[in-house]
Amino acid sequence: MIGLIGINHQIADIEKRSAFALTSGEASLIVEDWIACHFVKGAVILSTCNRVEIYYDVETTCPAAVEQKLIHSLLSNLELSVRYGEYLMKLRDADAYEHLFRLASGLESMVIGETQILGQLKEAYRMASLSGHCSGVLSRLFHRAFEVAKRVRSEYILSSTPISAGSAAVDKLFSLPNKPNRVLIVGAGLMADTIYEHLLHHNAEHIVVYNRTRERAEKFREQHPKAEIASENSLERELRLADAIIVATSAPSPIVYSEHVRPEYGAKTIIDLAVPRNVASEVDTLSHITLYTIDALEDLGQSVDQDTHNKVASIISEYVQIHQQWMNGAQMREAIGAIQRATSLLLEKELAYNDSTLSEKEELLLKQHREHFRVTISTAIVSALRDVSEDGHRHRYVDAVQAIFEKIASKLSESADL
Repeated sequence: MIGLIGINHQIADIEKRSAFALTSGEASLIVEDWIACHFVKGAVILSTCNRVEIYYDVETTCPAAVEQKLIHSLLSNLELSVRYGEYLMKLRDADAYEHLFRLASGLESMVIGETQILGQLKEAYRMASLSGHCSGVLSRLFHRAFEVAKRVRSEYILSSTPISAGSAAVDKLFSLPNKPNRVLIVGAGLMADTIYEHLLHHNAEHIVVYNRTRERAEKFREQHPKAEIASENSLERELRLADAIIVATSAPSPIVYSEHVRPEYGAKTIIDLAVPRNVASEVDTLSHITLYTIDALEDLGQSVDQDTHNKVASIISEYVQIHQQWMNGAQMREAIGAIQRATSLLLEKELAYNDSTLSEKEELLLKQHREHFRVTISTAIVSALRDVSEDGHRHRYVDAVQAIFEKIASKLSESADL
């Protein structure tokens, strides 16, 4: 079964989403623990400013119990109370595929049509693969999602203009009555590239890019030779001089406080794109400060007309069915493998009790007969399994049969080792 538990901007505000924010290291440790405890076969965790989503692969006949086990573990790792579990969405199989395919296509984003989410999904998949946390089934699912995104974006989404939360933030800034004279970008990561280029598109007069480390700031200037950069201990000075500030760092806590933007430093517009927030909530109480969080950008993306939406939904539905058929086949193949392993071990055990007085020819005939019997039995079981699993309860039957024969194989292997 493929499952999804997560939280996003559609079901929770920034404060609740912040509680679930994970660094790549934290995400890796959680999945490592789940695999070691045999909770899951693999998992991919996507953690961005708008969502934390965990896609997992598990063999189970009781999906609700698995969900609760994973949610309890997640809340425990994040030191969150049980009530936070109420904010999480829970999807399984086809519903999870559909959500992932829509997400990769930019249709589940706060800024509809944004291109950044696809890169974030690919990075989450890459990290899971490098860590050995991505099962074969999840790998197939994510590659299918990338295939869907490519088709949807090329046929229906206007991808000639790269849209992201960063460009939406700049659009928001320049939609305000007073255009900024000096813009400070706090953070020099990938988001800063988009922000900087979009500011140039808007003919911003003075742009400064600040990063905590000099090395990262210099790296940004290598990509943008005309950029004015600042680093290390100059943040307070740059915050004081700027009249517009866009904050986009990966810091786990606030780095901008009220003392950095005092009234004597003048009126300022601040857009905080970070989750968890990088601008302290106290700043929002200052009368000379206009503060926007990423949630304020929701209405700045591309709109999708109903006809286009229906066509895209049709494409996604087609791919969901294709992937479900592949999953059904994969699940059946795993069950067949379990049946064949168990019957083979059972016959090997029986053959071990052969009368030692049998001639070589008689022993060969006996082995051939028993192999024929094994194939006959396996074929009969698989045929019956295919028949009963066509009534809409495929997962229940196939999972149960697979579990039974894996248990038989496990017991036979244990007795053989004694």
